[in-house]
Amino acid sequence: KWVLKNKGEKVRARLVVREIKKAKSEYEKLEPSDVFSAMPPVESLKALVSHVMTERVDKRGRILVLAVFDVSRAHFYGVCERDVYVEPPAELHRPGLVAKLNKTMYGTQDASNAWQKLWGEHLRNNGFELGASNPALYRSELVNGFCHGDDFVTAAAEDQIEVFGKMLQEKFDTRRIGLTGAAKHLDKELEVLHRSVRVINDELMEIEADQKHVPRLSEDLGLVQGNVV
Repeated sequence: KWVLKNKGEKVRARLVVREIKKAKSEYEKLEPSDVFSAMPPVESLKALVSHVMTERVDKRGRILVLAVFDVSRAHFYGVCERDVYVEPPAELHRPGLVAKLNKTMYGTQDASNAWQKLWGEHLRNNGFELGASNPALYRSELVNGFCHGDDFVTAAAEDQIEVFGKMLQEKFDTRRIGLTGAAKHLDKELEVLHRSVRVINDELMEIEADQKHVPRLSEDLGLVQGNVV
């Protein structure tokens, strides 16, 4: 069915399925490795920020910046490697008709795993290495970064950021959300993993925790009506 989410300035409509789990034979059973997808640790963001502000330049002497790319409808790209049948949404419903998935969808158990395989293969084909202990991390000679769901956070010189973005666009519907760093023409604040990455000056960049935790903590501690001191 269609699921609507109010995102403030716009409403996102996403077509999702609900996979019904049932008893399966050993042949059909999904193993943990079939559904697992790696998530980057928060330390990876701290490491990239430190890399940009400490190293300053790449191996060619070009100034480092931090960029965030977003891939639209990521879970629709993965190839469905098993037989999955779904009831079409109401506007396409026909009595006795079901649809067989060629690609994964939001709600299928192995969607995130298939997506990670796909983007990982694309990066490897373009000269990148994936992390040995965490395949959500990637690097090349001039680029470092990680993928969190459908967001790619990348540190490199501006020209390499452009190359990286075009490489993603070759295969996926991609847009660059922001570009930050010490240079004056760059964004001074960027949202990454619901955290605010903010440039204070040429020597300092800070990471602020997810702001949605503030009202939750205030409520839990009984400070909603408290005075500021």
